[in-house]
Amino acid sequence: MYVRVKCHCGGSIEVEEHHSGRYGAPGMKRRKKKKPTPEQMARQNQWRKERDIRRLLKTNFGEYDYWLTLTYRQGMRPESIGEAKGQVQKFLRKMRGFYKGRGHPMKYIVVTEIGSRGGVHHHLVMSRIEGGDVAVAKNWPHGHPQIGLLYTEGGFRKLAGY
Repeated sequence: MYVRVKCHCGGSIEVEEHHSGRYGAPGMKRRKKKKPTPEQMARQNQWRKERDIRRLLKTNFGEYDYWLTLTYRQGMRPESIGEAKGQVQKFLRKMRGFYKGRGHPMKYIVVTEIGSRGGVHHHLVMSRIEGGDVAVAKNWPHGHPQIGLLYTEGGFRKLAGY
């Protein structure tokens, strides 16, 4: 027996079909329950995280919204991940004030990462507003913000996996 789940994401509908866990093969006895391995759990958790972020992106953002990477200068790197998150929260407060002053709601998704060489940086997706790129550059004094525009090709699958 299959279970079908429909999710309305912005201008598209995602349909998932999977086997129900309640039924086995006809005539077969029920097997003992076994726990998944840590690798299986990690793979499942990553798949769910990507699916949920992709759906958030498809529902709340469109083509030409901002995709930002906030980096730090060499001498201004934070001591801990908590300090970095505090700095990005301060940045978001300033940006919310900028958006509110222009009468627009600010939607965003933020992920803080430590790179392969140990540098902390933040990835953000934000709704676009006129003059927003200049406001981002003014409100991020810790380094260089890389500002790009989203594109909807592939339904944000690569971005959600990133």
